[in-house]
Order: sequence, then C-alpha cells, then structure tokens
Amino acid sequence: MTEKKLCFIVGPIGGRDTADRHHADRLLKLIIKPTFRTNFKDYRVVRADEISLPGMIDSQVISAVIEADLVIADLTTRNPNAFYELGIRHLVEKPVIHLFKRGELPPADIAPYRGIEFDYAEKADVTEAKSALRKAVQDTQSPTFHIENPVTRSRAMIKWKEENKAAKQTLLNLAVQSHLPVSELRGSLNAWRSKIALTFKEKGIEPYYQLAAEAKTRADTLFAHIEQLKFWPSSG
Repeated sequence: MTEKKLCFIVGPIGGRDTADRHHADRLLKLIIKPTFRTNFKDYRVVRADEISLPGMIDSQVISAVIEADLVIADLTTRNPNAFYELGIRHLVEKPVIHLFKRGELPPADIAPYRGIEFDYAEKADVTEAKSALRKAVQDTQSPTFHIENPVTRSRAMIKWKEENKAAKQTLLNLAVQSHLPVSELRGSLNAWRSKIALTFKEKGIEPYYQLAAEAKTRADTLFAHIEQLKFWPSSG
C-alpha cells in the first residue's frame, strides 16, 4: 500500500478548553480535514498535538515542518510558535498555504503573499473557505507552481547583486586589459557606436556596408548591456 503524503498543520493550539483550542479544532474539523477527505485522499492531515510517536515533541514538530509534503499555516492570533515554524518552512522552500481568520491581518512580512481569509461563523463561510483551500492545494500540485516567500525573495535579490557585481568586475577587467580607465572606456564605446552608425554612401565601399551594419548591431548590444550595469552615472 502506498504511503500517504503528509499535510502538517501549523498554528495556535492552546490547552484544553482554551479559546485557541476551540479555534484550532473548528478550523481543523470544519474546514481542513473535510477538504482533504473529499478532494485529496492521498494526504493524511496531522496537527502537532496528534503526533503520537515517543520522543521530544518539539523536535518532531520541526521535523514535520521540514519534511511534510505540504504545510498549512494558520496565522490567526499571530502565535509565536506558529511563526517560528513558518519561518523554518519558508527557509526550506517547500509548499505552504497561509490562512488567517477574517478580521485579522497577517504581519507586514507575510501580507504581500497570497493567503486564505476564512471564517466558520456561518455555513456559507465554511463552504467558501473549503473551496478556497481546495484551490490552493491544487495550485501547489501544479507542475508550474512556483514557491515564493520572504526568504526566496531575499535569496533572489542576493543572487542578483552577486551577478551584477561579477558583471561590473568583468567590465573593470576589460578596462584594465585595454589600458583605459572605465570613464574613457565609456567614451570609446560612445565614439565607436557613433562611428559605425554612419551610412556609407561613397562609391566603392558598398560590399563593406553589411559588415558595418552587423558590427553596429553588436556594438549596440554590448553598449546596452554595459549601460544596464550602472557602473557609471547615466548620460541622460
């Protein structure tokens, strides 16, 4: 028998008979579990207090956060443990669905990323929440699904800066090898581009026109790339 995939629930749980526990139970029993039971039977849904293995519960929770095929994070009440676990999930860059109860706003770091606003006060609220959750889970299963969170965004910015820095270093090396300061290299490129752009009309050099046009295209491309490096102030 094929082992089911794991959907792990992160969020406020609280002690028995507390407001947090009542909230967590209603979310789990009215919205999350029915959605998976009906639409995603290849998943098993587990909340932290349902882990029955012997051992330290905190390490088991962190392991589940890291290894689960999908994490659903309830951001209601902004529970510190939930955000700690959510941060770990963001770091490993695996699928996570953010939920928050109607009337509560997610923190600024999370707000730009899609989340599901839910309620369970009325039957219509539950139906709407289950539909939104079903769509979100289906999206994570799409081959084109792209994981995006504050960590992936920061990593992308760091990579871009590193690549931009490498490109600037390449330009500097070019200037050194040509024995020209970068400022003069820019002037040379400007002069080169202007010179190649001239239309050749004098008799006897028509055969060279195509070569000159190709050289101009290459020069324009090179110049555009160097301009994008912002190694020097814009001439505009």
